Amino acid sequence: MSSRRAPDTVARTGLAVRRKNVRARFWLESTLGGISALLFLITLVWPDWIELIFKVDPDKGSGSLEWAIVVVLPVAAICAALLARAEWRRTQPALSAGP
Repeated sequence: MSSRRAPDTVARTGLAVRRKNVRARFWLESTLGGISALLFLITLVWPDWIELIFKVDPDKGSGSLEWAIVVVLPVAAICAALLARAEWRRTQPALSAGP
């Protein structure tokens, strides 16, 4: 007996169906959520990354920009994750209650 699944078994799990029907919107929302979360964590660990990478000090050393990032980016990441979840669930086949 082969270890491969029959095509109907894969289709019944819904994974193949969901991957095929997921719109680009899901991938965009997932990517933006991940980037927002990553930048949030970087800002928590290394608050001066903006000044070092871009060679500019937009808040003149007060740290207000970093605090704004710490507040805004997690909200953006959560919103993007919720939108991506809704998009993913849109592609999930409806479960029937029975025959």
